[in-house]
Amino acid sequence: MGRGGHGARPSRADTAIGEPAVGRTADGSRARGATIDGPGGGNDDGRGHGGRRGGRELGRVPVARDVLPHPGSGPSRRARRGPGRGELEGDGPARGGPPGDRRRAPGRGGGPPARARRVGPSCAGPAGRRSIRRACLNDGSRAEVVGVGEAGTFLYFRPWYRRSPYFEETQKAGCRSYELYNHMYLPGYYTSFEDEYWHLVEHVCLWDVAVERCLEITGPDAHRFTNLLTCRDLDRCAVGQAKYAPIIAPDGGILNDPVLLRLGENHYWLALADSDALLYAKGVQAFAGLDVEVTEADAWPVQVQGPKSRDVMRALFGERIDGIRYYWTLQTDLDGIPVVISRTGWTGELGYEIVVPALHHRTLWFELREAGAGHGLRPIGDRALDSLRLEKGYGIWSREYRQDVTPGMAGLDRYVAFDKGPFIGREAALRERETGTDARLVLLEVDAADADASPDDGVWLGERLVGSVTSGGFGHHVGKSLALAYLETGLARPEQELTVAILGEERRARVLPEPPYDPSGSRLREPDP
Repeated sequence: MGRGGHGARPSRADTAIGEPAVGRTADGSRARGATIDGPGGGNDDGRGHGGRRGGRELGRVPVARDVLPHPGSGPSRRARRGPGRGELEGDGPARGGPPGDRRRAPGRGGGPPARARRVGPSCAGPAGRRSIRRACLNDGSRAEVVGVGEAGTFLYFRPWYRRSPYFEETQKAGCRSYELYNHMYLPGYYTSFEDEYWHLVEHVCLWDVAVERCLEITGPDAHRFTNLLTCRDLDRCAVGQAKYAPIIAPDGGILNDPVLLRLGENHYWLALADSDALLYAKGVQAFAGLDVEVTEADAWPVQVQGPKSRDVMRALFGERIDGIRYYWTLQTDLDGIPVVISRTGWTGELGYEIVVPALHHRTLWFELREAGAGHGLRPIGDRALDSLRLEKGYGIWSREYRQDVTPGMAGLDRYVAFDKGPFIGREAALRERETGTDARLVLLEVDAADADASPDDGVWLGERLVGSVTSGGFGHHVGKSLALAYLETGLARPEQELTVAILGEERRARVLPEPPYDPSGSRLREPDP
């Protein structure tokens, strides 16, 4: 149930398996440069390798640097990127709070935790390859190893590194890159980021999003329990309706930002972003004293997204599709197969999400490909959406939304039902409403034609560090470099002029008053005919 009108899943890795990172030339085309082999690494927040949080493989970039400015340590001090970015050259570990704790000081502390480890080809080692990293496996453990895409690229499969049910179909379709998300491999790209971007915004695409693991809540007290778990007021959520439903911790931090589907009076699905919120919900269940079951649903979604998505869905499901409003659902069948369809998505374009049990995944994939053949339907990967989400100002969990970030900082406080009954995190949310926050999330336009901002790049006002980038990339539709960043609250205002340190060079930036592409969201809310 990917999101459509606000920030959303899935989270993004900086370099996918089998993908050489490249910069851009002044005219916006992609250009190869020198090669940097960045460190790999697992999570440093105690969650193992479940999310896309390993050290960045910098890959091929225009400027070969392995030591970059450290946001929060002053212009003369430098830190290594990757899991060790909290250590300054010639220094001990950086002080001043846990990594990425922007509630204490925006832009300080080294940014978000490390992303998931990746393996793949590079220019290091004989024949242009590096040796396969094996630190993700315990000594003596056994794992299945599968070759993917370009030569020298492999995927490991373990209980915590899982296949999507659609994995083999994405392989047949030519997927060349995968990323880890919710302990599962998510397709990265098939052709190129830019090619897939334009096909999505002009035609229609099929996207394997089975990584959105679905938390299912049932039982006599399911409604009461789910209303306790999320800060949204579910008394205002009708059966058949979907809601964006952030889950916040007792201290107010964002634990997850799922899309919720109410399938019955006491039957909920929560399509999770990239964190172990299922285990968290089970922990709450153990002490809530309510008659409720919390499980992982046998629910495996794909999305059909793009301006021609309604044509594809009509070809397969007929006129039933015309009655689905934005953020509503339809429970139906496909030749006897139970199907849940929601008018949701994360692309900012008109789209649908279709969910079936695992046993029927191949039937759904085949039927969608056949129904979409006459409309130009083709699979896409996750990486094309980085450009789209920045043009729309969408945040994602693990970058913009994290446990050390509150709804008020991230601009999600509009989804907090302060006046409803008890929910986890209510006291912290009320305190924040009274005291305010010291940092806010903003969208920046960056004057950079050759390289984009990266997570943890410092944002400066003169000689003063005032924030930190969380995501950066090139907006293909608007033809500009964009970045999301946390700034000191007093500077988080439209047209504020700043600079961003990209690869050691200061680049001019300004705070945008609204997303530069379809700010009203009219494309994704296109009414039924």
